[in-house]
Amino acid sequence: MMPEELEILIIGGGPAGISMAVEARFAGIPKDKVMVIEKTDRICWSIITQYPDNKLVTANYKGFTAIHHGIMRIGDISKSDSLSYFNNALFENDMNIRYNETVARIGLADDGKFDVVTDKGEYRAGICVVAIGILGKPNRPEYPLPRTMRSKIHFDLTAPIADSDVLVVGGGDTAAERAIYLSQQNNSVILSYRGSDFHRMHPDNRQALLSLETAEKITIFRNSIITGVERSKTGPRVAFAGHDQPMVFHHIVYCLGGSTPNDFLKGAGIEFEGETPVIKDGYETNIPGLFLAGDLTAGTSGGSINWAFKAAHESIKHIIESYLGDTAAGA
Repeated sequence: MMPEELEILIIGGGPAGISMAVEARFAGIPKDKVMVIEKTDRICWSIITQYPDNKLVTANYKGFTAIHHGIMRIGDISKSDSLSYFNNALFENDMNIRYNETVARIGLADDGKFDVVTDKGEYRAGICVVAIGILGKPNRPEYPLPRTMRSKIHFDLTAPIADSDVLVVGGGDTAAERAIYLSQQNNSVILSYRGSDFHRMHPDNRQALLSLETAEKITIFRNSIITGVERSKTGPRVAFAGHDQPMVFHHIVYCLGGSTPNDFLKGAGIEFEGETPVIKDGYETNIPGLFLAGDLTAGTSGGSINWAFKAAHESIKHIIESYLGDTAAGA
């Protein structure tokens, strides 16, 4: 079979990928020339699997100001409302999306187009956008974790935990929200954070967390450095710098953010400066026509959903002006 010919191929069906596709459609790119490839069976898989049901999807996540650009925008809304928003965007814009399909390779052909190979087929595209999020690959601590404690050490933020002694590790919104939720589930919660103040946390989360600390329902270890985790009969034994005796918990929940899929990006020929992909105007990489979107444009710490919307708007504007002006104008 001949590869399917596209103007824009978007890899990843999260907020960044969906907003890229919506912006492309509004710019005049025909439906059959814009495609999103998503490796799971639903869009926004990271929100579905990594956000607890009570988690607030915040407009200024990690301190990014909620500046609205382009077609899509959100305020502070619930997880369920955010998923409805993205599903409605798909329906209203009649988007072309392929589910349960994993991209194996992005290659640049002699004619300047991209040959994209997946586990189900091949595609040719004039423009390729990598919109892979970082939540799907959570950051892990530098110290080793005992394999025999896997059922007690969690990176999946939806794991049910109740009536337990729990250590939550992290200092962002996700850590705060998880600590608050676990406290409400009759757990004894300690939050371990390397810093002294939660300066990048959403004000509502910060206030709720500090109020629970004042009420002695959550304990916060500030300037806390974990040096190691070992196995014990009842749960993970955690050693802290400056503490003579380790502490034993029933569960540890890590909320350390996610990491950029560097190997995949480097395999496509994208250049890096340290751990950060090199991006130019419109979030274009060193390879003409190959763009990054969403978290990948905001550095290793990731960005907000509105950041993804802003980047998508700027990228499509650059793509239309530099590559697809005639295609959009003739739609």
